[in-house]
Amino acid sequence: MNISEKIAARRSIHALAIVAGSAALLVACVPPTTPGPTTTTSVSTTIAATTTAPPTSTTSTSTTTTTSTTTTTTSTTTTTTTEPPTTTTTTTTAPPTTTIPVGPVTKYTAMSLSCQGTFLGISSTSAMSSGVTSVAPATVSSGSALQIKITPDPIVVPTSASGQTIQNLNAVVVKFPVPAGSSFVSASLSGGSNLGSGTPTVTNNAGVITLTVPGNLAGGSTAVLPTVTVNLTATGVAPAQIKTILAGSSYSNPGITFNAKISLGNVPTKCFTNPSPVFSTTNIV
Repeated sequence: MNISEKIAARRSIHALAIVAGSAALLVACVPPTTPGPTTTTSVSTTIAATTTAPPTSTTSTSTTTTTSTTTTTTSTTTTTTTEPPTTTTTTTTAPPTTTIPVGPVTKYTAMSLSCQGTFLGISSTSAMSSGVTSVAPATVSSGSALQIKITPDPIVVPTSASGQTIQNLNAVVVKFPVPAGSSFVSASLSGGSNLGSGTPTVTNNAGVITLTVPGNLAGGSTAVLPTVTVNLTATGVAPAQIKTILAGSSYSNPGITFNAKISLGNVPTKCFTNPSPVFSTTNIV
């Protein structure tokens, strides 16, 4: 390659680096319906107990004696005093009660990610938006099983960015840590569409649950990622909580990775959010 060709390639590479941001997993995500929040009701009850003492009577007696030469007269006077009853009132305030929803709770959580694409040593960063829909039980007993479902937002794959044609996205990886206060039992996938010829998988390695979609996710398509169903056992004790979040906290430890394929090759891209929002919360009771 002569000097003119190298300069041209260098300029092209710099433009391609920007593709990483525009071709990100989170471009033009389709927002799912957000369910209404579950309300919590507090009730304060005041119980009044009344104790009535019986009436009290006081009797006093005085005696007067009069003596004369011929007659001695003795008179006795009795006085009775009745006091009004005494009333004692005791007030007891019951502590407020909190109503915790029963059954699974569906929640949509939006998140903002920082992404970095790198091509031939040149990096470009950008901010992206995406989200996760979760279904998790509101409560669980310590030692009991629980199931959490996690569905990442669909991906609208762009056809171009910075003048470059995007052929596909591939090697999409999304990671979730096994929640604190629980132990991993199993995980499975369901649903998904427009995910290319590769077969998506889910694994657990060293406490990190990893969804892998090999692709290829064609440019211009809307790829619906599969739902991850995770079976756990609650190991914490009340009032602990089991919370699901996105793994990762930096470009060197990302929670989402993928490649954007252009004519000159793949542009590896890494994304993270720090701190991660909480996707679901289960109270241990």
